[in-house]
Amino acid sequence: MLSSPLFPCRVVYVWSLIALGMIVYVFMWFSMGMVVMTFIDVMAAAASDMWSNAMWDQVVEFIRNCFLIHPLIALVGWFIYGIVNSMRRTAETWK
Repeated sequence: MLSSPLFPCRVVYVWSLIALGMIVYVFMWFSMGMVVMTFIDVMAAAASDMWSNAMWDQVVEFIRNCFLIHPLIALVGWFIYGIVNSMRRTAETWK
């Protein structure tokens, strides 16, 4: 079998793909952030006229917090993906 190359092109490919994904995600998250937050606020204002209980406020806060925390969740997922896909694999694994 072939020995591993001196230049680890798979590792470079995986981490450059992750970096590109992060850059695209940051632009999309910041550009759509105001739209999503405005939409959440409009829905909360419209629904507060119909339902006036504390559970609805908790649902709105949960949705807002999910949107705000999502970059951290995505970052952890990208790092796990990068570590798993840049590991060295042996040729016997695929036989």
